[in-house]
Amino acid sequence: AYAAGQFPAAEKSWRDALAKNPTDWIARHNLSLALAQQDKPGEAAAHAAAAFVQNPALPAIRWHLAHATEKAGFAPTPLAPFLQSDPVRELARTYSPAQWQRLLIASAVVAALALAGLLAHTYGLRVRALFPTSVTLLLLGILAAAASVAGWQAYGTAADTRAVVVWRAGTLRSIPTEADTTQKTTALAAGSVAVVTKSFLGWQQLAFENGQTGWVRQDDLVPLWR
Repeated sequence: AYAAGQFPAAEKSWRDALAKNPTDWIARHNLSLALAQQDKPGEAAAHAAAAFVQNPALPAIRWHLAHATEKAGFAPTPLAPFLQSDPVRELARTYSPAQWQRLLIASAVVAALALAGLLAHTYGLRVRALFPTSVTLLLLGILAAAASVAGWQAYGTAADTRAVVVWRAGTLRSIPTEADTTQKTTALAAGSVAVVTKSFLGWQQLAFENGQTGWVRQDDLVPLWR
């Protein structure tokens, strides 16, 4: 459908795929392309962000994120630094947050085995290669763990499985309704990233890094992982 220029049909196909598997980065990327072809730059940028956090190492994904956010006029807040070149982000985009977490677990296992080897050597297990091997593995485990933490934390809120991107500017409300005109409201900028804490009849409560919370229509949000 996309190749034939039937972009609404392509959009529906990729949305159906994401309903079954939200972490299908290929579907995220292709949905973003289909939306961009229909002059929906805000939502296209949000889905490009989701594809990026799920597979940041692919050059095509990185290029499209930069292109889509330029067209939309915003970049999701935690991901904006990735559009620049600095050592931390260069390292972080080697893997997705989920992959960094798995590497951290593997590093912890390696370090634990190395410590066990050192303890065995201390208490009399005299195997020639045990001590240098254990020390080497311990150092490698520590370095890998440090890199994992740095890479994971570089994504900020976007690494949270509950994270969503606000793809169009709107209003953050204190209660989940538009009928109460006396409630407290705050302008909500496109590109804001928050975590969903509650859902209610098409509304979702968001929590931001600065402690602010509020309700917004679910249709204004694109989840990064779910």
